[in-house]
Amino acid sequence: MRQTSGVEILDLRHFNSHHLRALLEHESRVWGQLMAWDYGSSAEMILRYIDSRILPGYAAVEGGRVGGYAFFVYEGNKGVVGDLYADQSLGMDGEAVERLLALHVIETLQQSPGIHRIEAQLLPHESAC
Repeated sequence: MRQTSGVEILDLRHFNSHHLRALLEHESRVWGQLMAWDYGSSAEMILRYIDSRILPGYAAVEGGRVGGYAFFVYEGNKGVVGDLYADQSLGMDGEAVERLLALHVIETLQQSPGIHRIEAQLLPHESAC
């Protein structure tokens, strides 16, 4: 666990879809506005994996509310960052939370035995929507 200015970074597997649904719905709206992309089915799949408690990653929590998350998967000798998102509308510094989540994911993957490469297909966007 890592804490900075009231935000705790916790293992994603401690949460269920109830804790993250609003955040992923917000993320889906952002993707729809910025990219005209329907992220709804991807968000539902992520929530199912979160409920199964098998998705490695982290949640950013402040005042009992999840305001950001990141997850990754292992593919052979590489770690792949699946998503990273923070909602600034909750009063968190979204960019700082995104950096903290990214740092935590990268550190975890660097310390994972057998991982020699880290990849991500994240699209940069302004999260101040």
